[in-house]
Amino acid sequence: MRLLERGLIRIEGEGIKFVWCNARQTAFAFYEKADFKYFGEMFAPPRIGPHKVMWKRL
Repeated sequence: MRLLERGLIRIEGEGIKFVWCNARQTAFAFYEKADFKYFGEMFAPPRIGPHKVMWKRL
């Protein structure tokens, strides 16, 4: 979590206002703790497993 937090602080300092990721289903709770929100429907890339787009405004 600290690595994500530090990365978000750094990019916010460079003027970035919005981030997104393709979050694996098993990582949903991790991103929720960092205040990421869900967007769209679940999708499943071949051989990787269920994902959802998650985003956060900085």
